[in-house]
Amino acid sequence: MDLQKVLTEKIATSFDEDVFQEESVKLKVVEGLHGLYDVYYYTFWAHDELKVMEVLQEAEIAPLLSSVRFLAEDEGVNGTQAWDLGDLLSKKQVFENMKYLEFPLNNNKNHNRIIVTNKDDYGERGGLGQTLDRMPQLEVLIAPSAPSENFFQREVHPLRDLTIQTGFAHQDFIQHLANSSCFERLEKLDFTDYSEEYMDNYIQYCVSFEHFEALMHTKGLPLLKEILLRNTQLTDSQQQALLQSPLAKQAKLSFTTWANEE
Repeated sequence: MDLQKVLTEKIATSFDEDVFQEESVKLKVVEGLHGLYDVYYYTFWAHDELKVMEVLQEAEIAPLLSSVRFLAEDEGVNGTQAWDLGDLLSKKQVFENMKYLEFPLNNNKNHNRIIVTNKDDYGERGGLGQTLDRMPQLEVLIAPSAPSENFFQREVHPLRDLTIQTGFAHQDFIQHLANSSCFERLEKLDFTDYSEEYMDNYIQYCVSFEHFEALMHTKGLPLLKEILLRNTQLTDSQQQALLQSPLAKQAKLSFTTWANEE
């Protein structure tokens, strides 16, 4: 199958011809090993992602996908750029060979806060957990919103590299991870705390020291090698306490901020 041609034709029919021809949408498909494909999808306007998500979950296409990367310009509505997972999951199609899934991430320069939703304007509503249900072989997940508790409600999942930003709510992600045992193959964790500094009392929406402390004492992540924590509100003494914790002896623990990364 010429997947580049098939996807291009299917997606193009969902757009006005002038929009597609103006290259506000760009699609690149690379054939990899074992007849599987890597898909790179760029859109100027993130709400256009509905078209490609509907196509990717078609029964003859989903099993061929090894990785999907979504990219978009800094555009949104009411200060938010939302990627609706409901559009990717609506047919309950299993992506049996998917290993890598990436959404755009936030940084200090964004004018629009990037999030993932699930048939909701602002809420993740279990969408990332449902994504793991549909992608049983997923190894790398990069997402701009924290998942709900259902993300952890499974026996074992082969996820090994996890990048999570809080979005509009941390949903007790760190605490749930500390109490879980389903990600025994996880090797790398990259987590960005709540970063809406313009909000009144925004610190109350950040992850507490106690949740981070619980994570650093977990025994459910035996292969974890690297932990990167961004934009936390931890004091120097709290960071030092975490650096002396059991998990820090197993995995390299680092702290940074968006400002430091500019």
